[in-house]
Amino acid sequence: MPPLRRQPGQARAPHGVLGDRFGASCESRVLSRAFRYLGSSGYEAVRNRPYSGGYVLDRPARPTRGIHALQVEVCRSIYLDDRMDETSAGLNPLAQVLAGLVRELGAEMARLSDGGHLDEAAE
Repeated sequence: MPPLRRQPGQARAPHGVLGDRFGASCESRVLSRAFRYLGSSGYEAVRNRPYSGGYVLDRPARPTRGIHALQVEVCRSIYLDDRMDETSAGLNPLAQVLAGLVRELGAEMARLSDGGHLDEAAE
C-alpha cells in the first residue's frame, strides 16, 4: 500500500493496516493477536482505515463457522527505496516479521479450534 500519513494523536505514521471488515471477517482474538505480535516486532498497524478488506475477505470469511479472514496491508516505504521502484534493506526483516505473523495466527487458530476442525487458507 502507499505510505500512510501520521494522524493526530499518533507518534508516527503506521507501517500497515489490518483489515477485518469492521469485525465481520474474523474473531477479535485473531485481530488482537496480530496487533500484539506486530507491535512487539516494532511494526505499528491500524485497523480498517483506509483498507478494511473487500472481496478477498467477504468471499471466504465465515467466523461463525470457524473460517477467519484478515487482510494485511504493508506500507511500501518499509520494503522499497525512496523512489519506490527497488527493494530496500527493509525487505528481509519485513519478510521475517510476516512469516512470524503467520505462525502466530496459526497458533491462535489452533486455540480457537479447541481440537475441532477449522478450515484455513492464505492468499
